[in-house]
Amino acid sequence: MTDLERYEREQEADFNAFWAEHQAVREVPQAVVHILGVDVVVPTELPLRVQVLAEQLAGEDTPTALRQMLEALFGEDVFDTWVDNGLTTEKFATLLMWGMANAQRVDKTIPVSFAEAAQMVADAEAKQAEGKAPAGPSNRAARRAGSKTRASAAAGH
Repeated sequence: MTDLERYEREQEADFNAFWAEHQAVREVPQAVVHILGVDVVVPTELPLRVQVLAEQLAGEDTPTALRQMLEALFGEDVFDTWVDNGLTTEKFATLLMWGMANAQRVDKTIPVSFAEAAQMVADAEAKQAEGKAPAGPSNRAARRAGSKTRASAAAGH
């Protein structure tokens, strides 16, 4: 059999069958967690739909697109159940960050925790707030150094 014939035969095979075999070889553990009344699988891959929606939004967090991202990560109807069970904007941000972080992690055997995701959200919000802050020292140490210098100059030192 020539290389071309082998290639053609491989291409005739079902991609879904190939992918199932490929995933089995990778042996990615499928952990399940309980979130606001729903059992969900911890994401280990980022659905392309989520990436496309994230790029299209780029700062425009529309409820419909955010809902689509959440459902692409965790499944249909998850959003409505979570809302009925007390989903808040802070919880939503943490769950979306948690899902995306787990889907994109390099080491698939160690999931990102909810606490780590909440810290990532806090860090992202702080960074965004810094971007909106008036011009001046960008970190606390620099601000402190600047205030000490001004205090020394005022005292005549």
